[in-house]
Amino acid sequence: MWSWWQVRGWACPDDHTPIRPGFYPALDAVRGFAAVSVLVYHVIEFFQWRSFPAIPYLSTWFRRGWMAVDLFFVISGFVITRSALNVLDRNHADYAREFTRKRLTRIVPLHYLTCLTYSLFVAPFLLFEDSFWTNVISHLTFTQNWFWHTMSAMNSPNWSLGVEMQFYLLILLTAPWFRRWHPLTVLTVCVGTAWCWRAWVFAQTHGLVLDGVKLTWYGLGQVPGALDEFGFGIALAMILNRDHDGRLHRFLHRTRFLWPLAAAAVFALATQIHARDAAFWGNRGLVIYWKTLIGASFILVVISACALNSRWFLRLLAPWRYLGTISFGIYLWHILVLLSLRPLLHADPARACLWILGLSILLGALSWHLFEKPILQRYGSCKTGNENIRPREAAEPGQDASRPVFRTA
Repeated sequence: MWSWWQVRGWACPDDHTPIRPGFYPALDAVRGFAAVSVLVYHVIEFFQWRSFPAIPYLSTWFRRGWMAVDLFFVISGFVITRSALNVLDRNHADYAREFTRKRLTRIVPLHYLTCLTYSLFVAPFLLFEDSFWTNVISHLTFTQNWFWHTMSAMNSPNWSLGVEMQFYLLILLTAPWFRRWHPLTVLTVCVGTAWCWRAWVFAQTHGLVLDGVKLTWYGLGQVPGALDEFGFGIALAMILNRDHDGRLHRFLHRTRFLWPLAAAAVFALATQIHARDAAFWGNRGLVIYWKTLIGASFILVVISACALNSRWFLRLLAPWRYLGTISFGIYLWHILVLLSLRPLLHADPARACLWILGLSILLGALSWHLFEKPILQRYGSCKTGNENIRPREAAEPGQDASRPVFRTA
């Protein structure tokens, strides 16, 4: 009766069973936390919530919740590359069509729906502006991040979808080629490209502001500016994809408690460096190199999610893993909810946060179960509407066919 809401990875391994390749249900919890982080950060900023609870570490994180977008980029680098490599290994001849179908059916429908809802009910004045068709065309083609005046014009968080879709295209074109490379070579190329791009952007745009938009921020919000973060995920996906005998996964299982500590240490260093320089956008070294450091901390978070898989831990994370399942909806709906409630709750940020969080989760759940999942079931390649689950008919020899086999998207 209640099976409709169950999350990915509900069939957990035994407490002492090493992880098997492709079984990473804890990664959904990271997605869920990242989506909630962006939401809380926007409440803090839009409502000027100066009295946000000073909880050690969590307060620091939520006040810099924009970093969750960088976490999403690292996760995408890992998940999308794993998906591309899996499709290539399984069906090389039909790689382009299968990969493209999965990506379009996952991203396009909800993006278009939330843009339409935003334009009709939240900001109808957009319909009468001279830039209306520019906004429409750029958002339909996922090029809104290319132009400073469209980057945040229609449901502001979706600027990152343009970056994501362009990264998907890059993976589509290059995965058959770079999979023959060493993962560290790919990572070096990605990091070097990102550093060169950010150095050029800083030289061209330092100190320039146009209509309230820092042009340095705008320039860094393009695919080359995030390529080191994507690159960390790409390299990890390539390494794990080559672990045919499971030796690396067994090593991750044995050292599973060290990775979160390493992630926390690198993240603490990154935030300390960021906090010590108030004029971040005026510091050439920070603009060029800091995102690589934060990307390194986030890939350690992803490795931690891949390594931590004990039954008690995954059961404990079940609510967060469900939020990860609907995180795309939370991410796209929350600004519509926030802007709708701000006139009513502008004087009470704490209450507003609870309402925005609750309604965004509700809309995310409804859009997943009633809109996104049916589309994935009908037009995507996964029969369950969940990209991480392979149908039970495809169970490996010796695998209990009554339990799902999990694979990354």
